[in-house]
This record gives sequence, C-alpha cells and structure tokens, in this order.
Amino acid sequence: MKKGVVVLGYSLEEPNWKQTVWGEPPNLAGRVVTGTAVLLEENCDLMIISGGGSYQGKSEACWMKECLYERLETLKEFQIYKVFRKFTTREIKKRLYTTLRLEEKSKNATEKIINSLHILREAGVKKMTIITSPDHTPWTFRETFIQSRKYYPEVSAYIFVTASMTLYSERTPEDKEIAKMENVVIAEPPIAKTLNLARVMNVLGNPEAVAEIDKLLRKFEQ
Repeated sequence: MKKGVVVLGYSLEEPNWKQTVWGEPPNLAGRVVTGTAVLLEENCDLMIISGGGSYQGKSEACWMKECLYERLETLKEFQIYKVFRKFTTREIKKRLYTTLRLEEKSKNATEKIINSLHILREAGVKKMTIITSPDHTPWTFRETFIQSRKYYPEVSAYIFVTASMTLYSERTPEDKEIAKMENVVIAEPPIAKTLNLARVMNVLGNPEAVAEIDKLLRKFEQ
C-alpha cells in the first residue's frame, strides 16, 4: 500500500510562522520537521506541502519548502525524532527530491485538504498521514475524514493525524496563557446538539452576540 504524508501550510503573515513551521530544537519540532520525520520513518512514497496564497510572490507551500531545504543540515538537532540520525543530509535531500510535491492553489484549510486528496488519489496513495499543529488536530481529522468520504473514499479508512510540537495559536507572547492544549474544546455530537454549539460557532464573528453570550455565562457562573 502506497503511503503519503501531507503537511498543512501556515500563513506567512502570522508572527509565529517560523515557530509553527520549523520550531525550535531539541524538542519543539514544527510542521515541516515533523512531516520530514514521518516521511523517513514510514518510508512514504509521497510528501505534500499544502498551502496557496501569496507572500512576496510565493505560496505558503513554497516558503515552507525553502525553509526546510535551507535548514536540512540542522534536522539532527531535533533529538525528539531519532530517525534523523539514521540518514545523512544528502540522503534526506535525495529522498525529498524524489517524493516532495507542492500544492499551491488552496485558499483555506479545507481546500488544502481537498486538493491534497486529489494529488494522493492521482498518485495511487491509499494511506495518509496529515501533519498540523496539536491545537489544530481535532478539526483537521474531522475535516479530512469528511472530505475524504466525498473525494477519495478509499483513503478514509487509513487516515492518520500526527501533531507537530508547536502550537499555532501562540501567535504573540500575550497568547501564552490561552495557547494550551487544555483550552482545546472537543464536543462530540450528543454534547454539541444539547448545547447548540453549531449555532454558537456561527455567531462568534459578531461582537454583539459574543457580548450577550458572555453575559449569560457570567450569570450562571456566579
């Protein structure tokens, strides 16, 4: 069975782009570092970096690829992934050269998944590992499962999500207190139905609605 790894892109406009994409040795591995580790560990046939948009004339995926290639020699500094010590930099570069593809047309996270599924299907890959930040993994698995059932059912039974070690939600130092896995809320259907969470999520962009919800919560928290 052919295997593929998909690394979800991240906006260049975010202040924590480098931390999210690359990370910080020895243990805080970012998305492309984790994706490369999976590529080598699982001996994947295909690696996709997915991300469109445009920043200084280049896509998210292109910037992430350049970030990876510029720092290949320092991958061994990420001690959390022992697989890097099994390959020389030249061997890793050769592996990337034969397996890496960029998906550069997507405009949002859902399109990154859909477009990557199309590439995987064309390549005959039927087992996929998708890489994103830990605080993005619950949504990512949900969305990948939904979209794979629509566009590539054969892969839906073999979806794996692997988290990098850096939180994308920690965009600024002020976010440090809230950017924690403990603050990631997961609501399964029975709970979501009881609380009408889908309706709540639909109004979160409305400041007046958010203020009213906050007022109601404070009333019952007292």
